Amino acid sequence: GEDLGPFPFIVGNADCSDPEYVLAVKKVSLNWAIREAHRLFYVAMDELLQKHPADSVDDDGAAFWSGTRRKPRPLRFIPLGSEEDEVSAQQVIINERIAQFVRSAARLRMESFLAVDDNQVGDESSSISLEEALVSLEEQAK
Repeated sequence: GEDLGPFPFIVGNADCSDPEYVLAVKKVSLNWAIREAHRLFYVAMDELLQKHPADSVDDDGAAFWSGTRRKPRPLRFIPLGSEEDEVSAQQVIINERIAQFVRSAARLRMESFLAVDDNQVGDESSSISLEEALVSLEEQAK
C-alpha cells in the first residue's frame, strides 16, 4: 500500500475536512502520478526499443519500424535548470504535457480516495494546479 505517514488511508470514510489529510492524499497522489508517467512514457518505450532496436527486422526480414509501426521516443521530464541536457524548446513542451498528465492523474487519484458528495464535486480541496505538478516533478527529478 501507499504510505500516508500517520494518516489512515481509509477509502470513503476519511475526514475530508481535515486539511492535513487532504494535503497528505495530494502528496501521495502526485507521487503516484509521477511514477505512472515515468512508467508509461519512458520505461515502457525504452523497453520496447531495447526489444526492437532501430535496426531490427521482423520475421519476414523487413525493417521492424516501418509501415504502420513508428519507432517511439521515450519521453521524460527534464528540469529546465538541468545540467544533464540542454533543454530544447521541444523538451519544454514535453515537460508541460507531462505536468498536465500528472496533474490530471493525481486529481483523479485524489477524488478516488477523498469522500465527496455531489455538492463537493469540483471543490478546490481536490484541486491540483499545473504549478504544483511541475514543482513535484522537479523535486522528484533531483
